[in-house]
Amino acid sequence: MIAPGGDGRGRRPDGAGPAASFEIVEVQTAAGGVIGLARLPGLRDGRFRWDLLEDELDRVAEWGATAILCLIENDEIPDLDPERMLFETRRRDIGFLHLPIPEGTVPGAAFDTAWEGLRGRLIRAVGKCQRPLVLCSDGRGRCSMIAARLLIDSGMQVEAAIRALRDASPGALRDREHEENVRAYARGR
Repeated sequence: MIAPGGDGRGRRPDGAGPAASFEIVEVQTAAGGVIGLARLPGLRDGRFRWDLLEDELDRVAEWGATAILCLIENDEIPDLDPERMLFETRRRDIGFLHLPIPEGTVPGAAFDTAWEGLRGRLIRAVGKCQRPLVLCSDGRGRCSMIAARLLIDSGMQVEAAIRALRDASPGALRDREHEENVRAYARGR
């Protein structure tokens, strides 16, 4: 399911061209919970725009996000102020977790160590019908790897998790390295 304003392929609901609005792609867990994937609110055409942030974070709050897991590195997006992002999310009663993965890579040892301490909180949140939202620069690459981990950790088989993500978000797990990382993660569980 896509919420609000697009079909997950960058097109408006009326099919008339590129979707300019902020989109959250929803993926259902095996237990019926929901995980969202999106690009960083305020990011448009590779640039961070503070004038878009408030409206897009309001949409995140309306969607019902209880926590945001941001995978973007601090220096990846020019003009991004992590402290202000933290303030704006907390102002909307949304938790903000920052666990960066460098663009174009898969999680490394430091991420995996931090993930072990964090994943239990996120899985419990999904089990309590809370809605975590995973963010990266395009809402598909790194997000889909980490959403796949959450799906697997919440009881979904790896093939079903990959299929669910690709059905919900064309372009999810598009890089072979991303898909291999998900499969390796599942084998290690």
